[in-house]
Amino acid sequence: MPLDFRHAKVATTPDNPAAEIGSGEWNAQHVLTGTANRLLGFDGGGALAEVDPATVGGGGEGYVPSGLNPNDAADNTAAVMAAAAPGRRLYLPPAAAAYRFTDPAGLSLPALCTLSGSRRAPTINTPAGDAGTTMLNFVPSSGTAATFIKNAASANGCGVEDIGVKTNRATDVAIGINGSYGNFVRRVSFYGTMLMPVFMDNTYVCYIDDIVTVGAAVHRYCTFIGPNTNQMVISRPHFSNLPPNAAIAQAGIGIAGGSGHTILAPCLQGHTFGIILKTPQGVDVINPRSENVLCNIRTGSAGFVSNGISLRRGTYSRAYTDHPQYSSRGPLIYAEGAKDLDIDHPTFLNVRRNANGTIADADCFPIVVGNNMHTFMLRGGSWVGSRARDEIFRGVAAASPGYQIDAFWDHNDTRSFETIRKTPGNYGMIGYGTQLTAAGAINQVFWQPDHLEASGLNKPVSSLLNSAFFDPVLPA
Repeated sequence: MPLDFRHAKVATTPDNPAAEIGSGEWNAQHVLTGTANRLLGFDGGGALAEVDPATVGGGGEGYVPSGLNPNDAADNTAAVMAAAAPGRRLYLPPAAAAYRFTDPAGLSLPALCTLSGSRRAPTINTPAGDAGTTMLNFVPSSGTAATFIKNAASANGCGVEDIGVKTNRATDVAIGINGSYGNFVRRVSFYGTMLMPVFMDNTYVCYIDDIVTVGAAVHRYCTFIGPNTNQMVISRPHFSNLPPNAAIAQAGIGIAGGSGHTILAPCLQGHTFGIILKTPQGVDVINPRSENVLCNIRTGSAGFVSNGISLRRGTYSRAYTDHPQYSSRGPLIYAEGAKDLDIDHPTFLNVRRNANGTIADADCFPIVVGNNMHTFMLRGGSWVGSRARDEIFRGVAAASPGYQIDAFWDHNDTRSFETIRKTPGNYGMIGYGTQLTAAGAINQVFWQPDHLEASGLNKPVSSLLNSAFFDPVLPA
């Protein structure tokens, strides 16, 4: 739009003493014409310049797409996609109702584009009335399975942050990333029913931070990392979801493969598996906390082996009696198959034996190793409200791992083992070590953790906990 400028003051000093300045000269019309849909501003040198409003947005939050309808009735897909551009930060302001999306194609974010809103805080509230959070409600009008928010074909990734996402079908994925790098999902709360909140594959150097699934009906994984991924960081998630039925092995975090992954301080509640690893290499799990989870961590799956897995500290506890899969419970850490599994100072809550030595749960051991287990090391450990004794771990039939246990003690027993070792390749599970007695003597000890099936000690690991790793496919 042209702007009309006119001088507002008469010039009193003549340019030429012999000729007076006329009013037609100092009050001449000056018209400034700019490019459509631009703002006027000043560049770094102080000169007048045009500014793209996408780089300014609403109060620094980002570019607000035009034509939005936050009434949870009209479709907003076209409005958001019309505003999506490479490098742009899209901002959807919080409203009293959700932004509805009915196009089965969902939202496809171009390279370096961020979809953002305002998330009040991690919350267990239902979307209704949660006006402090930008809520997106995906209700596809057709099809049987879909991915709501995804990346467009590009080497550079995209981001999703500070929003609430609701889906309504057990076949849909809320956020699916495939084929780019540098993606992020942070401060996102998930609601409703879905196959998975977050799916990432064929990507690397991505992070998932501070996401919440409390109360959502998740049918497989709260976060799934595919086999062709590297350098994924999952930090501070709060996943609290019971399996949809007794037959489905649901997990908080599932990692199919790749290398260099880090899982930091996850809070895992209610799942079949808190964390399940198929064949990844070089995975650090740091300070996990599990509650009411059937099997807190499982490494390897049905003949597959994970390599270089490190479990650093953390709290592990058994499932409650009202868990829908309680009858299939078993070990808290199930090392079904792994090479170089390193367990550093775990804390186990209320496992197999009570503090007085009586059996609390005959089907629950702190650690059970499978017949695909090669070597592992355990350093330290604590048993709160229970008595582990020599039941720290058991093996399934034919298990023959190499192991080393350092500084192992039982707070409710008089024994203290400095080191117990078994060299790889020797049959069975018999190990030898050194024992420091209360009197200060050092003795050589013979140590044999029985197989689960020996002498009717316990039943084998349940078929549910031995079920094959589920490899999902990202819907279009």
